[in-house]
Amino acid sequence: MTERKIGGCPYLNKDDIENIAERAAEKAVEKMTARVYQEVGKGFINKFLWAVGVITISFAVWLSHK
Repeated sequence: MTERKIGGCPYLNKDDIENIAERAAEKAVEKMTARVYQEVGKGFINKFLWAVGVITISFAVWLSHK
């Protein structure tokens, strides 16, 4: 007995569709992971620049009072 085609497509069987879905899921996880790392990096850089700014202004104020 031949395998039943899903969705009426004569070229894809259930295994082909499952492989495509698995690859798509893996790509989605990779993209989400990359976005999380990117957001963490942006947050770190933002906080770092704030700290550098505060230190610079504090140093300038300290120098002006000396």
